[in-house]
Amino acid sequence: MEITEVDSTQVFEPIVNNLQWLPINKTLSLIAITLGLAIFVISYFAGGKDNNTKSLFSICFAVLIGLFSFPLFVKAAEWLGIMRSQYGMITVIVIVMIFVAAIATNIYEIVTVTAREARPPK
Repeated sequence: MEITEVDSTQVFEPIVNNLQWLPINKTLSLIAITLGLAIFVISYFAGGKDNNTKSLFSICFAVLIGLFSFPLFVKAAEWLGIMRSQYGMITVIVIVMIFVAAIATNIYEIVTVTAREARPPK
């Protein structure tokens, strides 16, 4: 029995990033991130600190739903032939982002409205 050396780098194939996002100026991306962080800070002082747990719950639950539903979005897009192009992939990702954002918003509304209606007025 002959023992041969195996190159461990050949075991794993390199992951090729074949998704290229839309060409967006880095300054515009920096402005978007800054605006997003500013919204978090402003909302925290505008009452977000009182509903921090509810917000975190709705975000985590929406992300879980998004993670589990993403494969179905991809399969549907492949079936429709959308995933054949870069813009098709980007479209699917944007649709999933909108889906997750809408779920998070609605979960938050359900939690806050249900909690408010469950408490008697003072």
